[in-house]
Amino acid sequence: MSQVPAARSHRLGPADLRNYGRRRVRARRKGAATVTGSEQTARWLAGRAQPPTWFRLVGVLFAVLFGIPVAVSLADKRGAIVGTVAGVVYGLPGLYLLAWQRMAGWSTRHRLLDSLLVVPLLFLALAYLTKLSDGVCLLIALLGGLPLVGLGAALRHRRRRRT
Repeated sequence: MSQVPAARSHRLGPADLRNYGRRRVRARRKGAATVTGSEQTARWLAGRAQPPTWFRLVGVLFAVLFGIPVAVSLADKRGAIVGTVAGVVYGLPGLYLLAWQRMAGWSTRHRLLDSLLVVPLLFLALAYLTKLSDGVCLLIALLGGLPLVGLGAALRHRRRRRT
């Protein structure tokens, strides 16, 4: 006759309590591997996971609080067209953080278009910081930004090939 081992009672220690969260319980129920906070942070910083909700909300708040005053200031200095471009360009990070999965998917499918964001950012920085004409700022942004676009696309292509 085989003996059945008695059920072992296990007291939860500090390490067990620290790792006992809703995500772990859900993951355990589904049979998925559990991920600790530091692993999740490393995946997020490497671009393989979405940022935490608190970071996304703070980023959206920062995009709104920073983007609107800069867009209004540029509209006063340089005109409505440049102010509108500033509002769109500085509002994109907020949209990116709100719709993380969609934007990350789009970004991986359109590496070159995603890298082109450097050009309007450089133009707006020049328009905001200098007294050069809009045409000169645009020319400098194009000449300075296009090598950066190529470099960004090449680095993304290299990173994609490695993974």
